[in-house]
Amino acid sequence: MSAKIYILSTGTELSSGRSLDGNGPYIASLLSDAGYRISGMSIIPDDQEALLQYFQQLESAADGATLVIMTGGLGPTEDDHTVDVLARFTDFAIIEDPSALKRLEWVAKRNSRVKVESARRQVRVLEGAGVVENRRGLAPGLLVEKPGPRGSVKVLAMPGVPSEMEPMFESVRTEALSSIPLESALRRVYYLYGEGESSFEAKVIKPVREDLSPAFQWGITSGRGHIRIFLESPEHREIALIEDSIKSNYPGRFFNRPVEEMLHLHCGKKSFRIATAESCTGGLVGKILTDRPGSSQYYYGGAITYSNEAKVRVLGVSQEILDKSGAVSEPCARAMASGLRQRTGVDFGLSITGIAGPAGGSDEKPVGTVFVGLAGPSGSEVRELFFPLDRQRVREYTAIMSLYFLYDFMLRTELMAES
Repeated sequence: MSAKIYILSTGTELSSGRSLDGNGPYIASLLSDAGYRISGMSIIPDDQEALLQYFQQLESAADGATLVIMTGGLGPTEDDHTVDVLARFTDFAIIEDPSALKRLEWVAKRNSRVKVESARRQVRVLEGAGVVENRRGLAPGLLVEKPGPRGSVKVLAMPGVPSEMEPMFESVRTEALSSIPLESALRRVYYLYGEGESSFEAKVIKPVREDLSPAFQWGITSGRGHIRIFLESPEHREIALIEDSIKSNYPGRFFNRPVEEMLHLHCGKKSFRIATAESCTGGLVGKILTDRPGSSQYYYGGAITYSNEAKVRVLGVSQEILDKSGAVSEPCARAMASGLRQRTGVDFGLSITGIAGPAGGSDEKPVGTVFVGLAGPSGSEVRELFFPLDRQRVREYTAIMSLYFLYDFMLRTELMAES
């Protein structure tokens, strides 16, 4: 008998492709990193019969404990079927949760747009099921279990709104997974910057493939300017073999966390202050930095110096540099970073100037050409990038790679200071 985990996202907007499912990948990533194996992921439209058939099929195939982590279908409208489907599947009666109703009435008194009767459908739960408090919204979650002859099917149902689902999942995850054992395999996750999937495979995996057992598993997720590498094996020897190869091929370019998190932790530890000056990325770097709580401790702020006039007036870039080399150039990026650091008094300045497209490129500087300027206590440097991609991806890849360049620049600056 084996325990299995399934992830189910519901919603016609998802199954029709009008919206992208973020909940399923979010949950799968958290559980995989924690050592759980996902047996399947599904998206089903707002159809009672299709949803009921899904649970009945799982029940008939159950061979041990089965956990379904379900998101969506707990809203106030008639096409939200989760409670009704689970009631039919378990034969539990539908009731109202007193705490959720009280919260709804409290919200309605303070917000005239919320009507108790029209929103009351959201406070329905199942008699005998566990109720999971929703601290960010109105619809509570459900944790219900149906015993069967070959194994039980446990369902954790949560709202589809990520801001409600994510904290709810954290609060109930331990209880929901109580009957699901961890896999015994060793796991590692790495973030590698400035390398492609096929090149990584050729340099790291293929040379040692004959030394790896059939139980060894690995995978790559392509990200913005980086790849996320997943390793799994029951043998420490195999994990160590791949780790040694990564260290040999990519010194200083891989981490066990995203570089924005590494930068966040490092700046907090060293009490560094940083500022940004962005042109083609339009403030995206500043957004990534300030997405993390506590970034005000080290992030001074940023300037979106999109026009040449802004580069001159805000950062002090000379007109001579713009006339001679152009805004998208090594001299301009260096002047932007140095001027930014001088004006703000921060420890490190980061600048970005490039051509995101789709127009504006030339034979000499095609679309996707970007220069990243770095200025710190030991001086300045410029890194050149070229991403022949669409406008959005040029901006996203540049933003992440610029943070990697900044983190690497910080570490090298510290080594120079110590030597």
